[in-house]
Amino acid sequence: MTVQQAIDIIRARTNDIDAQVFTDNELIHYINLGVSTVANQMIAAMNPYTVKSVNIASSAGVNIPDDFHSMMPGELCYIMNGKVFLEDALTPPRTIRYFSAPATIDDVTDTIPLPSPYTAAVVNVAVELAAMRIGKDVIQERQGHMVMTNVRTAFQTPLGFMGMAAPQSGGGSSADKGQS
Repeated sequence: MTVQQAIDIIRARTNDIDAQVFTDNELIHYINLGVSTVANQMIAAMNPYTVKSVNIASSAGVNIPDDFHSMMPGELCYIMNGKVFLEDALTPPRTIRYFSAPATIDDVTDTIPLPSPYTAAVVNVAVELAAMRIGKDVIQERQGHMVMTNVRTAFQTPLGFMGMAAPQSGGGSSADKGQS
């Protein structure tokens, strides 16, 4: 999806078809925030799209990649003075994996730098931000977006059940079942 297509959708959903309320630059800012939000959710889910690799060919290390977000868990390396180094026990060359952050958007002709299924979530975040700026309550819209994109916020996942299904109650009480 191009940024202009996203802007057209945001304008339609915020009733700003004539561009009287939001400038393109403001909407591009909201789209960039949406890209960051969705990318961070993808990284938290360890989505393979966000994983890249860099080869460390010598003990001198390599410069941190421009799209670097964070290291993959379990990678035996460290960062110091803007470079990535292998742990002392490892000998180069070795390829390490890291999470990448998408580039920012600067122009309406740019393409949203995430796979197609995630662009709707980016637009949803941008719509929420635009609507909040003009004083709209976006709670119901946010709940709809989370259902549409299957995104859960941290407070919706019971502690202790990360990555597992939370136990479900059958409802009622033990008194209802003839038990005391």
